[in-house]
Amino acid sequence: MVTPRKEPRAIEALEAADWLTVHEVARLFDVSASTVRDWCKSGLVIHDLGPRTQRIARADLDAYLATRRRATDTGAVA
Repeated sequence: MVTPRKEPRAIEALEAADWLTVHEVARLFDVSASTVRDWCKSGLVIHDLGPRTQRIARADLDAYLATRRRATDTGAVA
């Protein structure tokens, strides 16, 4: 007899359109995964959802890029 899980795994609970992998962000902006990881080191939030399950929230990506755009517009590169 199979017992149903009491709680869904973290990744199953996510709304897929709201979360991106490092590689998906890289493809979206035509940069390398290494560049996206550099963005994470300089302020882009990456969420650790479990073993080998890291995602970037689309809202966090939008906020990070908006901050970089403002910094570029004012001459201060982030």
